[in-house]
Parts: sequence; structure tokens; C-alpha cells
Amino acid sequence: MFRYMNSTGERYAVYSWKLVNTDKLKEGQRDSQELRDMEKHILKDFDDSIKTRDAEHTTVG
Repeated sequence: MFRYMNSTGERYAVYSWKLVNTDKLKEGQRDSQELRDMEKHILKDFDDSIKTRDAEHTTVG
């Protein structure tokens, strides 16, 4: 689990079964992006002043 707070003070958390790429999944666990990769992406977006949560749910119409 990785917790972070956006620029407006809202708290968020992201979860993954895998911490790094070499971690093995147990029976019944879904494959997902590694937690360290998600953390890097969120922190990079924070440095670039991108609202990660809003950017993921934005559509073009």
C-alpha cells in the first residue's frame, strides 16, 4: 500500500500484490502493476504538478 496526499489535501492510497517486478503471485491473486512503479509515477506527476487521480479519470469528448 502506498498513501499520498494531493495538492488540495485529499488523501489517497494505491494497492498492489507485487512490490517489485520479481515478486511471485500466490494462487488467486491478480497480476497488476508493481507498487514501486505506481509510486514513481505518482511522485513524478506530483513534481510536474499533474493531478494524477483526475488525469486517470479524464475523458475527451
